[in-house]
Amino acid sequence: MSHYWGNSYIRRSTLLTANQNPWVYLPAWGAFGFGYVTTFYYGYFNGLLQGRGDITSANKVIVITRGTLIVLGALLVVMGYGLPGLGIASLISALVGRWASMTYYFVDGRPEARQAHKIRSEQENRLLKTLWHNSWRLGVVHLGAFLIQRSSILIASSFLGLAASASYGMTITILMALMSVSTVIGNVQMPHLNALQVSGSRQELRSIYGEILLLAWGVFVAGMIFLVTLGDGLLKAIASNTPLLNGPELIALGLIVLLELNHSVAAAYITTKNEVPFLKAAVYSGLVIAGLSVMLVSEWGIWGLVFAQGAVQLAYNNWKWPMEAMKDLGGSWLDILRCGGRQIAKRFK
Repeated sequence: MSHYWGNSYIRRSTLLTANQNPWVYLPAWGAFGFGYVTTFYYGYFNGLLQGRGDITSANKVIVITRGTLIVLGALLVVMGYGLPGLGIASLISALVGRWASMTYYFVDGRPEARQAHKIRSEQENRLLKTLWHNSWRLGVVHLGAFLIQRSSILIASSFLGLAASASYGMTITILMALMSVSTVIGNVQMPHLNALQVSGSRQELRSIYGEILLLAWGVFVAGMIFLVTLGDGLLKAIASNTPLLNGPELIALGLIVLLELNHSVAAAYITTKNEVPFLKAAVYSGLVIAGLSVMLVSEWGIWGLVFAQGAVQLAYNNWKWPMEAMKDLGGSWLDILRCGGRQIAKRFK
């Protein structure tokens, strides 16, 4: 029975043509799956690096992992390995990421790292009880984030043709990568924000938060301008046959991701208060976006997917969490951005 459903699903996928043997691609899907499992399972090392304040190493791991995926994936695609090549690149990048994170975590001069792995079971249980209060909530939030940001790719591949779904998937992947790059400064500043939150330094909190927002917006907008003007040219230069979405669709999706970036920064700030109030919102939004996308994609195509994500997020998350962050920080948006601008100017003096 499982053989029948697996074969049926793959044969119906728009990623394959009628003349292709779907079982040729099973190793590619297996490599993708194993790679993601490896990334998820060993992802706690990045959390440990961030927890001890080693933000630079944590970001180096991300750069090494994604850099390996991009470089190796592009190389294998150019060499003609196609989807299996991307699967292999995903698996190898996950293994490289695991090696890098463990190397940075167990670095010489940090004996407490190895000692922590010898912790007695009673201490471990007490620590788990303390951390579990918010850890499981953040885990569910990440599930909701996957539905919000990635479910549309699966829906596109099921309902749209190969060209449209490939362009949509490529565009979403690049925009998510750009969003990740834009939030690097926020990730680096998280330990500082936590310390300021504990000490109650409101003015400094406003300055750092404003700085994070301005830099994140600046990097993302600069990246969007590059994508709109030169994105397809760059893809052609690396022999990619898959273009980005057309201008209006790309700009609309970029604005949606920019708003996503804005409220993600606010949500990250809220977690410095040891609160995760957005759990239900993330899950419900993800489910509604997935359902609405399925309803609209057949009639509206790409615009149906864009509208579903944009409308649902704009209805609540896009304004709710930035407003909550502003309430806690005190002051107006303009005041916080001015503080952020002064903070940036200080760093360049």
